[in-house]
Amino acid sequence: MLADLQDVGINIDIIMLCETFLNDINKAMFHIPGYQFSCKNRIRGRGGGVAMFIRDLLNFVVIADLSINHDIEFESLFVEVNNTAKRLLVGEIYRVPGTSEHLSIQRYKSILHTLADQNFNFLNIE
Repeated sequence: MLADLQDVGINIDIIMLCETFLNDINKAMFHIPGYQFSCKNRIRGRGGGVAMFIRDLLNFVVIADLSINHDIEFESLFVEVNNTAKRLLVGEIYRVPGTSEHLSIQRYKSILHTLADQNFNFLNIE
């Protein structure tokens, strides 16, 4: 599918996945040529996990204090992408079905609060 998109001039920079079912043993099994891989796996229980494939031409770092994982409840992965033009923060958040919506919203607010503490300028978003 990526090759077909590239053939018509569409290049996907970041692919985000949830419910990866990955762990420390099998996470190296998956590779997409031209992409770097980052993941946050569920420690306990079956399933879950979030991941990103990021194009090789992009430099990125995982933002650990935003990448929150509460096993079998709430999972997130945030990266900061740096290229010559802009600094970009990309995040993926997954709430496990059947878990507390209220608690998940509180965790999401905590992430937003952490962003505000890092002098993130919400008025500068295009």
